[in-house]
Amino acid sequence: MEYLLVGGPLDGHTQPHPRMPGYEVDTGADTPTLRWQDGPVFTLRGGPFDGEQLPAIPGGYEADLAQADVAVWTMRGLSYNIPYPADQVYPTVSEMYCSSCGKLSRFRSMSALTLVIHPVTGTHGHFRFYCPSHVPNVEWNATREDRRQPCPSCSMLMPMSGVCDFCD
Repeated sequence: MEYLLVGGPLDGHTQPHPRMPGYEVDTGADTPTLRWQDGPVFTLRGGPFDGEQLPAIPGGYEADLAQADVAVWTMRGLSYNIPYPADQVYPTVSEMYCSSCGKLSRFRSMSALTLVIHPVTGTHGHFRFYCPSHVPNVEWNATREDRRQPCPSCSMLMPMSGVCDFCD
């Protein structure tokens, strides 16, 4: 069953589940409908949602102190090689394929997938979605102390060389 989003930043979009921040199920509508509740809308700057407007701030973004309705990609709270529930980092995406199963595999609900960000020099990392049977064993990283230092300019973790890949 598809729910039609009415009003707000996602007006006219559909999604298969009845949960969306800022929206509530409209029980009086003829078709399954989620109606906007006049909450805040955040314009996202940088990262995977650059330029989009969303009713909630997804993981990896933080509210901009200078502008109340803007969220900036900081990647704070997200670390490399740590498993995250995919639906918490990407709240507006309803389905995705498993990166190990491949693009031609069946799409799965985001709540059934795990997101792992793999470090890649010169990027924000490779975002990979995994089904339960393909989640890589990354438990070792949760207890490992990271000796890298954050860059004073952009706050990204620098490699052990001490030269930021993003600023230099």
